[in-house]
Amino acid sequence: MLIRAEQKDIVQSHSLHELRIKLIHAPEFMVLIALLVVFVFFLIMSPQNFLSLKNIGSFMSASAQLGVVAIGAGIMAISGEFDISVGSNYAITGIIIGLLSNTIGLPSVLSILIALILSTSIGFLNGLITINFRIPSFIVTLGTWLFWYGFALALSKGFFISIKPNDNIISIFCSHLGEQFYTSIFWWLGIGIVMITIINRTSLGNWIFAVGGNSDAARAVGVPYKKVKLFAFSLYGFLAGISAIFTLGQMGSMNALYGQNLSMNAIAAAVIGGCSLSGGSGSVLGAMLGAILMSMINSGLILAGAPTFWYQTFVGLIIVIAVIINNTMSNRVARMR
Repeated sequence: MLIRAEQKDIVQSHSLHELRIKLIHAPEFMVLIALLVVFVFFLIMSPQNFLSLKNIGSFMSASAQLGVVAIGAGIMAISGEFDISVGSNYAITGIIIGLLSNTIGLPSVLSILIALILSTSIGFLNGLITINFRIPSFIVTLGTWLFWYGFALALSKGFFISIKPNDNIISIFCSHLGEQFYTSIFWWLGIGIVMITIINRTSLGNWIFAVGGNSDAARAVGVPYKKVKLFAFSLYGFLAGISAIFTLGQMGSMNALYGQNLSMNAIAAAVIGGCSLSGGSGSVLGAMLGAILMSMINSGLILAGAPTFWYQTFVGLIIVIAVIINNTMSNRVARMR
């Protein structure tokens, strides 16, 4: 009986050890800790305003606009690629919708469909050039970022492009629910659930991790390398278009300058959420939590009366800390095993 009890204790100890390793190694672990720390910090700094429905709705709606792109950035990072043209893609999508629906007079449904096809095609084209010509995606998308930014400026002539007032179709994606809450939050969460399921529960998800971790080994075992990469690029373009629709619904207009920091912020959210820039590891949920963290920091700094330029300083610091901690945790887990 004593031996059995000892064996049971050993098994339980081993199980707790494995659970501890899994918890620490989870991509979302550090961003959850960071969220808790930042939440408590700003709660102490401005308790009444920070917990108000208006503030919560404000940073959650901002999280939806950034977070839907962060999902794409996370999947791109897992697949081992970058796309820094997504901000220009986002801007051109919103401008096209405004011009087609408000200026030319096309039905909003058709305008949105055309714009989403364009945004997805931009992502697809980035992937096609990267794969077929074997050029690093950073270089390819640097060029396409400048190209589409110039195109957006040319179309808009530097002005704001508005949509039809009270556009019913746009309001489906982003209508005001009271305080600062918008329906875009629920669309973002729905998209997130779908992508988490795909990444974690399907063969496609396994393939994305495989090509990001070791593309040569993935191709050797029959993974459709090109199709997986093209899917990641195209999805990223599509999600940029969705984010543009969210912005149009909330702001009522689009400008070519709106998306100039979007690609860096989306990549930052993905990295903060535990996605490795070297590919092969990461989490869609982590990228979404990273977007919430960034929006929370921005909102908290505003409520605290801090100058807006401190936001970039905070985000840069958190990115460096997140990378250091993730690497340290990965090395520690490797030694524990």
